[in-house]
Amino acid sequence: MAKATSAEGLLDAEGGPYKLVETDTGEDSEMSPLEAHMRARKNVHPANTKSASAYTRKYNPAEEEGHVRVLSLEPADGSGAAVAEVQYAAAETPVAAEEKKSSHPVPGHKPFVAGGVDNIPPPSPKLEKAAVSDVHLAQGGTSIENIRFGDHPGKTRIVIDVSETAKFSHHLSDENKVLDINISGAAWGAGIEAKILQHPLILGYRATTDANGTHLTLKLKKPGKVVWSAALKPDHGKGDRVVFDIAAL
Repeated sequence: MAKATSAEGLLDAEGGPYKLVETDTGEDSEMSPLEAHMRARKNVHPANTKSASAYTRKYNPAEEEGHVRVLSLEPADGSGAAVAEVQYAAAETPVAAEEKKSSHPVPGHKPFVAGGVDNIPPPSPKLEKAAVSDVHLAQGGTSIENIRFGDHPGKTRIVIDVSETAKFSHHLSDENKVLDINISGAAWGAGIEAKILQHPLILGYRATTDANGTHLTLKLKKPGKVVWSAALKPDHGKGDRVVFDIAAL
């Protein structure tokens, strides 16, 4: 019997006195449909199972390697042996393809952030438009006595009057709309709150006093920048004061 090199070669030879015959050499190839059905029922019968098992047959590479189909060319009248044949591996079953696919999980999506830094701005502080309830009044020591505003060409001047010389620092944040002022060792005075909201530059404020001094946060209606700041000594009848010049952007 000759062995063809491909199934195409057998198809070319088919016709006339010959017919094409396919044989499955797998373990279920000799079973009739009824036998296969009865064996499947036996495998899942409660009397034959001691533990949980899957009803669907699982893919086993070892079984697939021994599962071969044979395509042969035999006389049409069945009077003789095959004159040629081709052996090839059985096609991969849907169960096998699905299990191979699921054995390589897709990695989860990781958000990309440019430069490896999260550039999402922090939320803006919520400032009240009226006096804040957590203002603490101090007894004795350095105190903030008044806040004054003055409008000049191209800028607004904020003057904080203090009872004596005090150190200060400031920071402009949140898209240049929030001015944070720290005055060391000074306590917040009474009667100042109403004056802050009278100026059109100020949208809201918060003032607190602790062991380090007073922390004043001013919310500006428009973006601005600090063009000059200083702690001035008493002169010309004016006492100690902290001054900020704010210009619009």
